[in-house]
Amino acid sequence: MLNGTVSQLVFATRGPSVRVRPAPLFDSNDLRQIFLQAVGSEFGKPVPDRVEAMTKPDPSVKPKYRQRKGRSNGFVEYKGKRITIPGAYGSEEGRANYEQWLENVFYKDGLPRYEPVSKPESLNVSQLLLKYLRYAKSAISDSEFSHTKVVLRIMHQQFAAIAIVDFGPKRLKLLQEALVRRGNARSQVNSQIRRVLTMFEWGVSEELVKVDVLQALRTV
Repeated sequence: MLNGTVSQLVFATRGPSVRVRPAPLFDSNDLRQIFLQAVGSEFGKPVPDRVEAMTKPDPSVKPKYRQRKGRSNGFVEYKGKRITIPGAYGSEEGRANYEQWLENVFYKDGLPRYEPVSKPESLNVSQLLLKYLRYAKSAISDSEFSHTKVVLRIMHQQFAAIAIVDFGPKRLKLLQEALVRRGNARSQVNSQIRRVLTMFEWGVSEELVKVDVLQALRTV
């Protein structure tokens, strides 16, 4: 229970009343902190210097990727329906399609997005691509963004579930070969590979990619 005015606050707790004289002109968060300090001082519990609001949503709201009984593919249950995820359950293709479904359906419904992956050693190619495309959509020109989507789509098809720390020069050369097979001239291939390197440079600046990964890719 809270009694008193701005200049003097009285908190009724179990035991003697605790009077606190805060500095003038405090906001609602300061008021809450004063109350917690009063209660904490009575029960001997440490109270942090500042009360911060919880910002991370509960990861349990994200539909789980599960395997169908008697079948090779996986599924998710969403809005009362069972949705099949293409590709063998647990395979690189299956996991990549699950991530794609989250991006195209689940997150677009306005539900809380929980991204536990933040350390470079745990990020995979699919996750880096999605993060970069969200950034690039408003950071580069429309024509450049269109070219970038083309090469990253091919990269996603081949390496979606590969950990970023395991994406080295040999895999970048495989991407080069895939671009050549699609009929791209050498100049076009070089331009697309530069776009991939630009994404990795952005990843380093966001602390999503380790510098040595980028340095190794630049040797190609």
